[in-house]
Amino acid sequence: HFIYGQTAALTTSDLYLMTGASVVIMLLCVLLLKEFRILCFDSEFANVQGWPTHRLDFLLMGLVTVATIIGLQAVGIILVIALISIPPAAARFWSERLGHMIVISCMIGGASGFLGAILSALFPHVPTGSVIVLTAGGFFIVSLLAAPRRGLIAEELRTLRTRTRVVQEHIL
Repeated sequence: HFIYGQTAALTTSDLYLMTGASVVIMLLCVLLLKEFRILCFDSEFANVQGWPTHRLDFLLMGLVTVATIIGLQAVGIILVIALISIPPAAARFWSERLGHMIVISCMIGGASGFLGAILSALFPHVPTGSVIVLTAGGFFIVSLLAAPRRGLIAEELRTLRTRTRVVQEHIL
């Protein structure tokens, strides 16, 4: 049950506890976004500037741990780890700004959960967590291929244009 989760076994009190913990985690992340940003991108600079980097790092890891623990019973460790890593990795293809990546990542994670749950309802003997992970993986593959600046298709088109330009210049 820790691998795939057991959503059907959740009680109302479990749902309230998970919702409350999720809201607290989101609020802390929004309130401390500037601190987490500087910690993640240049912790030595933050340390020199006097930021409590060890405490912030401990808090960030604690928030990730709490988010993982509250999701274990419902969706299992596979889905929790997948939803912590796949949406941000997919969002990275679409933007270079952290704020935009956070929004895109949330949209990909939410859409993966929503579409995965719908698809799981169509296939009753398939665990919901697995279908959600596959849906998130589908979003990642689409991002990998179709992102306008970093996608493989856009990169191949740029390479083709450059080769064509080089050939034309050599002809001249």
